[in-house]
Formats: sequence, C-alpha cells, structure tokens
Amino acid sequence: MRASPIFMALIATFVSCMVLFSGKPAEGIIGINWGRQSSQRMIPSMVVDLLLQNGIQEARIFTAADNVMAAFSGSGIGLSISLSNYALQFINSSTVAEEWIQKSVTKFRSQNVDIRFEENS
Repeated sequence: MRASPIFMALIATFVSCMVLFSGKPAEGIIGINWGRQSSQRMIPSMVVDLLLQNGIQEARIFTAADNVMAAFSGSGIGLSISLSNYALQFINSSTVAEEWIQKSVTKFRSQNVDIRFEENS
C-alpha cells in the first residue's frame, strides 16, 4: 500500500516549514494530526499502516472511538487524544472528566495503546 499524494505533500510541507523557520534541518520527531470529519473516511487500520510505512512516530487524534484505538494497539505510535470544543462542553465536572479518562485513556493503555501526554508549565 502506498501513501497518498496528499499525505506525502502534507509531510513535505511540514518538514519544509520546520527547515524554513529554524534555519537548519529539522530535528526531532515528525507527527501528524488525524481527524475523521471528512468526506472520505479512511479505515483506522489503514491510517496506522500509512503512518508506520512513513516512519511517523507520533499522532494527535480527535476521537477515542474503540475501533480507532484498537487500530493503534501495539503500533508503537505515541498518541495524544484531543477533544473537540463540542465534546468539551459535556465535560463540566471533575467526575465527568475522570469518567472520560477511565473510558478513553486508562482502558486503552491496558490494551497496549501508547497514549502520551505533556504537562505544560
């Protein structure tokens, strides 16, 4: 399976911008954002395969749906899960936030999904 031209163009643009703004070759890890609000949804396992084939080690996803998380299980790709503004309106207490973390993070960490987070200071 080959990566789509659009996917490769996005990667090339990202790397070019990093070089342009830093004045030196990009160092570090290249990641990608992936959401599912599009006219042509890709099957989650195909997305994981594309990421692996292109050496992508980090991804930010915008859904913690069971089929998406299962596709990343054992892939070694580090995930950040982002919530949409729409979803945030329903997380209106610490109890609801803890329930979401249990359902969407803790559950999948035990299924070998590499969910990462970064603490901002």
